[in-house]
Amino acid sequence: MTVPPSVPSYDVADPVSAAPPRLTATRGAAAGETATDWLERNGRTLGAAAIATAVVVAGGFAWRASSRSTAERADRALYEAEARFSQGDPSAGAALQQVTSRYGDTPAGAHARVLLAQTYYDRGQYADGLRVLSGGSAPAEWRDATERLRAAGQEGSGQPKAAAGTYEQLARDAGPEAKAELLGDAARAYEEAGDKANARRVWQQVIDTGTRGASDEARIRLGELAAGGS
Repeated sequence: MTVPPSVPSYDVADPVSAAPPRLTATRGAAAGETATDWLERNGRTLGAAAIATAVVVAGGFAWRASSRSTAERADRALYEAEARFSQGDPSAGAALQQVTSRYGDTPAGAHARVLLAQTYYDRGQYADGLRVLSGGSAPAEWRDATERLRAAGQEGSGQPKAAAGTYEQLARDAGPEAKAELLGDAARAYEEAGDKANARRVWQQVIDTGTRGASDEARIRLGELAAGGS
């Protein structure tokens, strides 16, 4: 039975790596013959299972090439939009909106959402910024930045208790210093919402982290809350 051409492997974890070269048959094939040429020439001698495997492999390469191409286009579009944003160009918002619309669930799309939400926050349009942040899923590397900005928008739009919950959720997986900072933000938001019970609870958690500075503030705040009663 004729042996199908070997298939090179590529690291698909890097979305912006170079696109794979044209697949060339290396075993049982003439020099310079592509995998497609080989399949056409030998298709009649292959069993059904081998043909199916070859078709799946060919489809896999097409998908990988498409994924790389999409990621590269997203990165280029983000680069151009981010340049406008950093220069204060009034067209930056429209450019960022295009990136989020076309590449919403990619890292570039998540980055663009954060910047676009910030443009709304800068104009005091917190509800619009929050709407943008909810417009797609955030890859792991952009999740914390997205949620921090969401909490800021919730505070800015008069939802301090919702912001406190977001800060607490972020604090759960944070390291000691970041945890103390996020819990402090949560406690202050609870105080702003008039929820003294939860404010005391969270300030105590700040003390329990043992982080200098943050713990000192927490003790002062707890003393103030105790003096204020209820």
